[in-house]
Amino acid sequence: MDSRLIAWRQDITAGAIASIISLPVCVASGVLAFAPLGPNYAAMGAAAGLCGAIVAGAVSALVATSSFITTSPRVSESLLLASLIIALSNNPAVANDKHLIVVAVFLCVALGGLW
Repeated sequence: MDSRLIAWRQDITAGAIASIISLPVCVASGVLAFAPLGPNYAAMGAAAGLCGAIVAGAVSALVATSSFITTSPRVSESLLLASLIIALSNNPAVANDKHLIVVAVFLCVALGGLW
């Protein structure tokens, strides 16, 4: 096989393994970040953590130059998102629209990932 194809397969495998290993922490971090919105949003937080693990593993597999580079979730980032959700919840303009808060948090994470 071509050496580039072998390296690409190794990178994909490393990204998949990193995603699988980080799944429990990602799901817990998502639930922690969405906790200020109430228990009805716990499932949405778990889904966000799951999507984050999958996307982070895929991006690291495609962008990384070595199969030894992995991504890992951090609880501190979840606490920052929870703080953002609390701050937005205290704002009277958006306090009643929790879906708008979820969209704002998603946009903050997406823009942070792009930058």
